Amino acid sequence: MAKKKAPQKARTKRIVSPLELEKILIECAIEVGKSLPSNQVVTEKARTYWHVTFKRTIARALRNRESWAEGRKTVLPLARAMGAEATKDAAGGPITKEIAIRAADKVRADPGCPGGGGKFC
Repeated sequence: MAKKKAPQKARTKRIVSPLELEKILIECAIEVGKSLPSNQVVTEKARTYWHVTFKRTIARALRNRESWAEGRKTVLPLARAMGAEATKDAAGGPITKEIAIRAADKVRADPGCPGGGGKFC
């Protein structure tokens, strides 16, 4: 007779502080900025796209009890890579929303992105 599995406890969602989330977003924005030339222009629509998109994914990861201390090791280098990709795509012009979307998509497809788009990506 097969043993019955014990019922698994439902994993409760974590409440994420808006301040904690903003601190992480600022940390990521600084890393993106490190990869941009000092004269690189990022349009407001591009900045807003990155902020809104990654605010949602980072909040989801934190609610699912992902560790930022661990995630930081992967996310921050990917943030720099995203900025570098956007700069390359902009070819001397401003980073527009369209360029920001392409750079974010490329980073999400990076094998280093946890789950290829999951967790913090």
